[in-house]
Amino acid sequence: MGIFTIAEGVECEEGYLECKKLGCNMVQGYFVQKPTQNVCEILSSYEHLKTVSFQDKRKSNKNSDIVKYLQKSHPVFIDSSINEVYEMLRADKTVHFVPVLERDFTPIGVIKDTDIKTYIYSNYGKALLYNLTKGVLRLLFHRVEEQILTIRLRRF
Repeated sequence: MGIFTIAEGVECEEGYLECKKLGCNMVQGYFVQKPTQNVCEILSSYEHLKTVSFQDKRKSNKNSDIVKYLQKSHPVFIDSSINEVYEMLRADKTVHFVPVLERDFTPIGVIKDTDIKTYIYSNYGKALLYNLTKGVLRLLFHRVEEQILTIRLRRF
């Protein structure tokens, strides 16, 4: 999201490691250094934090906890059939989006399951969506871009 985070009140090694695991950019608190008004007492380097970080890496042989939240998904190409997207979403209920690529593997975007649910759950949804795009995702992306532009223009 591009947000710079500073965790305050870090008082122990466990708190520091948790902040690090969560991806905080900076930490402050008693564990880093006791507060002082004397600028000369401010450390130029925090060796104890380096040591704790290094020891934590040696203890943990597993990947970061964030790995368990990542969705592994197979992409489709822009000229693929809409049926491929349907089958991917139908086959695995934990998949919530399908990446779309150009044939040279340049990413174009994603199709979220929520973006097409109105079509999927209507009586003739699949047929409507298939007819709308003639089965090709390129046309679907073009239609979605037109709808987004229209919605944005209506807001102003």
